[in-house]
Amino acid sequence: MTNVKEVLRMTGGTGSDSYARNSNIQKRGVAFSKVMVKEAMIQLLTSIPCIKSLTIADLGYSSGANTFNILSEIIDVIVERSDQLGREPPEIQLLLNDLPSNDFNTLLGPNLSLRKEKLIEAKAEKFLPFFTAVVSGSFYERLFCESSVHFVYSSYCIHWLSNVPKDLKSETEGALNKRNIYISETSPPIVSAIYLEQFQNDFTMFLKHRSKEMHNHGHMVLLLVGKKCSDPSKAATVFWKWLAEALNGMVLKGAIKASDIDALNMPFYVPSMEEVKMIVKNEGSFDLFQDTIYETTYHDDFGLAFGEHGENGKKVSRNCRAIIGPLLESFFGEAKVDELFVDFAKIASKALQQEEECQHITFAISLRKKVKSK
Repeated sequence: MTNVKEVLRMTGGTGSDSYARNSNIQKRGVAFSKVMVKEAMIQLLTSIPCIKSLTIADLGYSSGANTFNILSEIIDVIVERSDQLGREPPEIQLLLNDLPSNDFNTLLGPNLSLRKEKLIEAKAEKFLPFFTAVVSGSFYERLFCESSVHFVYSSYCIHWLSNVPKDLKSETEGALNKRNIYISETSPPIVSAIYLEQFQNDFTMFLKHRSKEMHNHGHMVLLLVGKKCSDPSKAATVFWKWLAEALNGMVLKGAIKASDIDALNMPFYVPSMEEVKMIVKNEGSFDLFQDTIYETTYHDDFGLAFGEHGENGKKVSRNCRAIIGPLLESFFGEAKVDELFVDFAKIASKALQQEEECQHITFAISLRKKVKSK
């Protein structure tokens, strides 16, 4: 696969297949993290006296719709806590980050002005000035100046890896994960180990860079897809299972080759909470302030209607394509991906009919940077 930084992005624009209109799970994440964000901000504002400006970074913001939902919550906390402390609330510097391939235009220009106007209208006299800047780059690299960021938020991004694990292909045996695109029940055990190692390396690097960039009293709230069971093949999101089934169906139709699937592995890992905590502990720059596990169903996440399996399959298909479509198009081309997601919708429809409640696990973790002694 081409360098992930060049092809991993959500579907841009505001059309019917865009991420902006198909990010239901991410919108629910704002509700999941609301209390955690509030408590982190209260701690932050209490720890830093006479703060004049507060720098917030949203890592992997995509089109920005959910960014402004969480910003609205943050403004409320700042106004309330500043009033309690008897001081003027700080101005806000909002740093929006995503990969260079992201559709930045959907947020910038008229859309940014419109969202700011809506916030001004909603907050009235409690609105706080904020100044927005876009920072292009991978969050597995340095993004910001040293000790410049007070609060970091990232929603459903950390499970994306910096790259496909290179050891999934052996010089002697070829592809190790044949006819799969992620960890599955037919994957050799070594595949799970390789994916875990990649996640450990990536998340460790993520923490090291954020530690360098964040203020001593800084806080970070992260949402990511997680697993509760120890078997990685049964813990994976069913997206990949259904997608692999659709791809293998295209092989049978002669639309693609089996070797195409063998060459395609998702830059994605679903960790357990124990794995996340162990990496945080071993890296050593942050204390775990809070952690919560949310269990939801696909019917809740995607707003599916019970009994309407055909339409439900199409809705899940649109959401999946909004997330992974551009990456697949870089690999197969747009025409084949069109065909792929027609088949995917049928598979999802059938699966939802047989398993009415597909589960979805979200981890929310709040980290506080350890204060360095002078």
